[in-house]
Amino acid sequence: MDPSQPPAYWCPLGEGRLVRNDSNGVHYTCDVCHGYAISIWLLGELLVEGAGAAMWRSSEGAPTHGVPCPSCRQPMAEVAVSAAVVPEPGPPLEICRACELVWIGHAASVLLPVLPVLDETGAAAPGPTHCPNCGAVYLDTDGGRCRYCRAEIEAAHVGAAAPEVAREVADAHLKAMLPDPHDDWVGDYIEREGKR
Repeated sequence: MDPSQPPAYWCPLGEGRLVRNDSNGVHYTCDVCHGYAISIWLLGELLVEGAGAAMWRSSEGAPTHGVPCPSCRQPMAEVAVSAAVVPEPGPPLEICRACELVWIGHAASVLLPVLPVLDETGAAAPGPTHCPNCGAVYLDTDGGRCRYCRAEIEAAHVGAAAPEVAREVADAHLKAMLPDPHDDWVGDYIEREGKR
C-alpha cells in the first residue's frame, strides 16, 4: 500500500468504493445504499453523551456474521441499535473493532441519538459526492466545481458541524476546570504560608 495515497474504503454491501465526505467530520459515504463508514470516536462526538461508548461496549464479543469491514474486509460485529442506545428495536450497526470503524446503514442512521445541535443534519451531514451534471466523483478539495465538466456543485449547508461542536464542548469543559484568571491564588497561597 502506498502511504502517500488515501486509504480506499468499500461498501460492505458490494456497491463499490466509498466517497470521502468532510461535511460533518470525515466519513465515507456510499452513493448507492446511502450508508456510511465513520470512526467510532468521531461517532461518539456526534451522539448524546455515552451513546458511542455503549455501542463500542456492545460490540465486544458480539458475533461476526460476514458483512465485511469497509477498510480491512474482515467480518464485522453486528450490534443492534436498540441494545446500544434506543428503546425501540431497529436495524443493526456493524462495528469493526480492529479498525475502530462503524458501518451505519441508511435505515439505522435515522435512529441514532445525535446531539440536539446536530438534529437537522444527523450524524453524517449530506454533502455532495458526485457531480449532478456528469456524475464524476466530487471531492471537497475541488473548490465547488466538478473537476471534469466544471459545473458548480452546491454544497449542503451545515448549521453546526461535529468538529466545531466537539471543540466547543471540550473548551467549556477545560474552562470549568481552570482557575479564574482574576483570582490571585498564588498571592493567597503566599499569604497563608506567611501566617504559619
